[in-house]
Amino acid sequence: MQIRAIALVTLLLVVQGWCKPSKNFEDLDYNEDVPADEDDDLPQGEDDGDSPDTIEEPPQITSVPKSIRVHAGSTVTLPCTTVNADSLAVVWKRGDEFLYSDENALTLDKDRIVRTPENSLVIYNTTVNDTSDTYTCSIMSDKPITITHRLLVDPIDRLHSMTTTAPVVPSSSSSASSPTPDGRVTPSDRVEAVQGQDVRLVCPASVQSSTEMKWYHQSDKLYNDQRTSIHGNTVTIHKVNRHDAGVYQCIADNGKNIPPHAGIHLVINYTPEIEVERETVHTGTGVESEITCIVHAHPRANVIWYKNQKELPKKAKISRKNYKSRHSLKIMHTSEEDFGDYTCVARNEYGQTSKTISLTGAPSQAMISGAEVTKDDNGFILKWHLQSYSPITQYKLKYRRKGDEEWQVMEPRVTDGKGIQYTVEHTIEGLQPGSYEAILVARNSFGWSPPSAPHTFISEFYLIADHGTEEAAGVKTGSAVSIRPFWALPVSLLVVCAFRNL
Repeated sequence: MQIRAIALVTLLLVVQGWCKPSKNFEDLDYNEDVPADEDDDLPQGEDDGDSPDTIEEPPQITSVPKSIRVHAGSTVTLPCTTVNADSLAVVWKRGDEFLYSDENALTLDKDRIVRTPENSLVIYNTTVNDTSDTYTCSIMSDKPITITHRLLVDPIDRLHSMTTTAPVVPSSSSSASSPTPDGRVTPSDRVEAVQGQDVRLVCPASVQSSTEMKWYHQSDKLYNDQRTSIHGNTVTIHKVNRHDAGVYQCIADNGKNIPPHAGIHLVINYTPEIEVERETVHTGTGVESEITCIVHAHPRANVIWYKNQKELPKKAKISRKNYKSRHSLKIMHTSEEDFGDYTCVARNEYGQTSKTISLTGAPSQAMISGAEVTKDDNGFILKWHLQSYSPITQYKLKYRRKGDEEWQVMEPRVTDGKGIQYTVEHTIEGLQPGSYEAILVARNSFGWSPPSAPHTFISEFYLIADHGTEEAAGVKTGSAVSIRPFWALPVSLLVVCAFRNL
């Protein structure tokens, strides 16, 4: 240690002498400093507006009003794209007549007037009776947000008439790979297919063969790719899935103001698909808990809830809420008997799917929040944060060098949390060179948390020990935190001074 101290003092004296500027530095001319931007005077983080993290974005309609004129027999799409409106009802009206409230059809002509999942309104085989100056789409918030379209339908012009052919949906006993006969379909019909099938849409027109035929899905133009094959007036979609459903339009671009066109509403029938926001919901006694399954299905699926493999009875304590594709259980004043595995089973005529969500009072999975060098530069501190509704009683930290089978186990000190938020940190010293991984688990009265994701760190440089050998004493983490040897600071100063004297 004495040798190292003497070496450090000597090196610092050298640095001081090296960094001393020569006298002629005072005679040098310097460029004027570039004035800082006025915004630099503002305190960091200050903004004229409110922080976006603390403001709930208001609902809005991003589509623009349209005034549309078509011939009778055409297909018309009236757009109503919404954002931040998932929890609000969207209503379509024609004048004073209600057409749709969300997915609920209020019109008797629901096979011809269809609402899409994107809230647009599609009118097939239009008639002069569809003419109206007020097709309104409204988000039913405290102050309703509305967009209005105009539609004028002229009497039919047979020069613009077109026919459309599409595959007839085979019976459920037919093989998906077997050839599908074509059936004559008019724009007023919906075409149905089963997920996984190839669908061919044909849109012949009595126009010149040189006329370019354009295909659109919703408002997006279709191009040839791995799943879509376009050959003139024919488009084939291979192995359709639920995202292929919607309105398809073929347009014969002959340069006229109203070119010949037709529309097809493609419906995809498929086995229910379930998404979960969280596979494990960490909660506590006395608080409100919510479990949610997001179910996609056509036809609409029937959803049944189970707890620990037994069908969940309907009772006042656990309320059920279904909105569009979200199916939720809400438990008021959660108790220990409510903990367990909840399974949502979605079933329609094409099959069934299930997902399981665990409701537990154990701590959440710990997340690494960084590494910090110790003051003596001989070790490092790993930090994690986690949540627990009950007091943490124990931590276990396991680490090992990669390739080793045996884990080194330590128990970090337990400190009080702030509400349900807990932070744990622990110092590791005396590592040999190599790549290491560390895992943390936490325990409360309801059990152990899931293990944290392995955190990798590297011990990579050396200190001169008293006995003259080299031993590892550093770490390099993913956040570029590393421990420096005692001579790192003087060397850094030497580099800086060298550049200053250039």
